[in-house]
Amino acid sequence: MTLFDSIAAASIPQIQQDMVFKPRALTNTLWAFSRFSLVNQPLLDAIASASHKTLHEFHARDLAGTVWSFARLVVSDLPLFHAIASAAIPTMTAFHAQDCSNTVWAFAIQAVHHEPLLNAISASSMRMIDEFVPRNLANMAWAMA
Repeated sequence: MTLFDSIAAASIPQIQQDMVFKPRALTNTLWAFSRFSLVNQPLLDAIASASHKTLHEFHARDLAGTVWSFARLVVSDLPLFHAIASAAIPTMTAFHAQDCSNTVWAFAIQAVHHEPLLNAISASSMRMIDEFVPRNLANMAWAMA
């Protein structure tokens, strides 16, 4: 058993207790596993379920980080992606360049087409295009192609 296996085993029951893991903790845990390409399906299921229940508490970075991490792990959760898209649209003004870039990249990788989200990201990105670094620009262009 690895440290990450132990982390997953300890996290799952806490995640399943409503409101124990806050959105940032869910996102950070998911990000850490995705960073090392560690697919622990019970943990991912627990995070997805908890995320559905608390999306109204997620900040832009949490929304973007969640879809980015699932996409990086090549784990598809279409209902979660659609729920995150719906939650992201009204908060698009809080998205930074990297949040926009990561979100549109994740949706492209997962082949999830959500026209209202793409329109909102496009409009938001055009307002702050001068804040995009080369990687954000390249990811945005690739994902929108």
